[in-house]
Amino acid sequence: MIDIKYYPVVMVGEDITVKRYLKEYFKYIITIKKEKILDILSNRNYSILFLINNIDIVKKIREYYFNKGIIIVLLSKSITKSQLIELISLKVLDYTPLPINRDNIKKIFDKIYKEFYFKNFNNIFHLKDGYIFNSLEQKLFDNKNVEIKLTKKEKKLMTILVKSENQFIKTESFEYHIWEEESMKYNCQNRFKVLLSNLRKKLPKNTIINSYGLGYKIVLERLPMYDNI
Repeated sequence: MIDIKYYPVVMVGEDITVKRYLKEYFKYIITIKKEKILDILSNRNYSILFLINNIDIVKKIREYYFNKGIIIVLLSKSITKSQLIELISLKVLDYTPLPINRDNIKKIFDKIYKEFYFKNFNNIFHLKDGYIFNSLEQKLFDNKNVEIKLTKKEKKLMTILVKSENQFIKTESFEYHIWEEESMKYNCQNRFKVLLSNLRKKLPKNTIINSYGLGYKIVLERLPMYDNI
């Protein structure tokens, strides 16, 4: 299942207590000032955002990044009833008043996990060394959540591999699905070898393995089960 502790969390605003609690559940906590948030989101692919006493910026984030699926959690000392209704319409996952405690963070973590589970379970594939491939967006990320650029054909190859459910696939099948009708007219074996070699360079060693006579498959990581679903 999805292990969200490796997804970087962006924390907008300073709160030592909040950051300490977050570190119990997330490996990477990035603290920034609210003036920088739009620039940060436009240049990097983040999934989880904690806002501290920054209600005003939620609307700006959704205006520019509504369809990117970023999860927003708001932590604030006070909030009006009208603001709370507005946060619901802006799809803020959770609002928690400050100060918070360990139980609050645990409840927030459970909500975030469930959000990831229902939206991304069938599309997120965990590879070796913390690498992740999102088959829906066809994006590859390293263990620091930095996107590794793939060509169109590399995206096709990755998608075929992760969707194979750990089954070996023969070269002929790859060639047909990647080059389609062209593979029926021309020998694409050399092109496939070059494509495979280039993709392997972007992945941890031995992520794609082969067996003589059976073909190739990708090694997917088994993640610990999460019992609170």
